[in-house]
Amino acid sequence: MLLEYRIHEEFPPVYHLPVHLPGKQPVFFTEGLTRAELQIQLDQAHSKLMAWFAYNTVQADGRQYIY
Repeated sequence: MLLEYRIHEEFPPVYHLPVHLPGKQPVFFTEGLTRAELQIQLDQAHSKLMAWFAYNTVQADGRQYIY
């Protein structure tokens, strides 16, 4: 098995953060939502990139890593 060798491990774990412009994150929704329900879902939509920025504004432990 190739994946059992340490050359495939990374520390800290590395994740791909999809980059997007402000307000242009992908939003997935189901059909049949009312306009109000859709607006709520749009307002609450967060990408991995947005979550990373939000986490680093309140937590200092991730600020040492460069994206």
